Amino acid sequence: MNRLEASTRSESRWPVIVGIIALLTLLQFEPGRLHVMPSWFPYAAGVVLVIPMLGVTLTRRPAFMRLERAIIYLFVVLSVVLMMLTLERLIYAIISPTMPIGGNQLLASAVSIWVINVFAFGLLYWQVDRGGPDARASGHDRPPEILFPQGSEETRRPYSFIDYVFYAFAISTAFSPAEMFPDTARMKVLMMFQSAISLVTIIVVASRAINVLK
Repeated sequence: MNRLEASTRSESRWPVIVGIIALLTLLQFEPGRLHVMPSWFPYAAGVVLVIPMLGVTLTRRPAFMRLERAIIYLFVVLSVVLMMLTLERLIYAIISPTMPIGGNQLLASAVSIWVINVFAFGLLYWQVDRGGPDARASGHDRPPEILFPQGSEETRRPYSFIDYVFYAFAISTAFSPAEMFPDTARMKVLMMFQSAISLVTIIVVASRAINVLK
């Protein structure tokens, strides 16, 4: 493989695009959740995410790869901010007698936050581990930040985007990385941050919703 071929190789974006569509579909068919942004915002964000991924898939141009990375970082930051704002409003509604909120709305909002948390951090892990999908595919990847169980000690590598989604899912569900392990301080901080969001969502919001619905 020559240098030009290596520089233009990249991991498939189709699993990520399918994940975006699945996320938007779930949000569409989940009525009653608390909104902190206009209803059209998730769809606009999905389109903005998909466009550079299609550009990478069709052209392999470095410009699309850089644009994709920047948009993913922006998407994750916005997702975290919106999740925290939503949690703040939900917790205020729970403890405030002047702002009643029903169990269905609490539960729908908790599910939305939890799913977005898994997807956003899975996308972030996919983008930053070993230098990102392009570096991994081209063979110019950096030292791993997440140790995967497959392969030997020297070749523990992710298979696809779904590995990172599973990693994020395990953190949000069990508050631990299962058989995968964070290997850098940055990854450990991200893992703790994701776990904290999931912990508040499950213990405070979801448990309150279930209690109200009983």
